Amino acid sequence: ADINHALRCPGYGRRSILNALGKSGQHKDAMLLLGMGVDIHIEAELMRGERNGEYESTVHLCCGFRGYLMGWPVEDRSQTQRDAMALLKRLIHAGADVNARAIGNHTPLMSAARHDFPDAVRVLLEAKPDLRVEDDAGRTALHLAVAAGLGAHPVAHWPQHRRLYYCRWLRELSRMSNPT
Repeated sequence: ADINHALRCPGYGRRSILNALGKSGQHKDAMLLLGMGVDIHIEAELMRGERNGEYESTVHLCCGFRGYLMGWPVEDRSQTQRDAMALLKRLIHAGADVNARAIGNHTPLMSAARHDFPDAVRVLLEAKPDLRVEDDAGRTALHLAVAAGLGAHPVAHWPQHRRLYYCRWLRELSRMSNPT
């Protein structure tokens, strides 16, 4: 079987097998596929063919996956987050595009900030994404992080201690943007 084959997914168009595994939360299986030599760059080709930028790369899916887990049992949610982080690190190491654009022109960093996933934010910042990129509404990852930290994001049930995280994140971003 061709591990680089594009699947037709009802309602989602064409997807790489790697992407389909990431979208369904099967991160361990996606890691196995990476070990088998799947071409991670096939997603760029599929993204170009998708109308309205509706394709989310596997990197996006790793970063925003936390947002989809709210209804899951805590132990499953924690394991899935760890698996998503392991896959994210492997994808970045393999050369995945950390500035890829998805729905609304969001980057993976924007997805991680919006979905309150500090571990993913940290890993992405280490990969040096473009911090000046704006989405369709003119917001950067920093705007989304601030909005989420202040409860202005539609998911306003996040705990108050998250504000401290965003203050630290902002400080780290400013250091990275203005190296001394």
